[in-house]
Amino acid sequence: MDGNDAFVRDLNSRLSDAAEAGTLNSRDDRVLYWKALRLDDLSWLETTKVAAWAIEEGEEEEVKTAERHAKGEASGSIPVTFVVMMFESPRESET
Repeated sequence: MDGNDAFVRDLNSRLSDAAEAGTLNSRDDRVLYWKALRLDDLSWLETTKVAAWAIEEGEEEEVKTAERHAKGEASGSIPVTFVVMMFESPRESET
């Protein structure tokens, strides 16, 4: 088993657990989105930059949360699964 298998298994587990616990759809502002895209090499590169930006922003919000907690400006936290995925899909003839 490689790291990709573990990643997919862990993500599937988090999705299943959230669905069973009722937290997957518990917030009106939750985000669930996926779309199959057809990109050329330039758009692939640009889209990886968008994904990297989203990851950086998510991590920065976690830092800000910790800082607010340290200052006593916030209490509690929300366990969040934040996923950004982008990968080449098999060609239609390969599926």
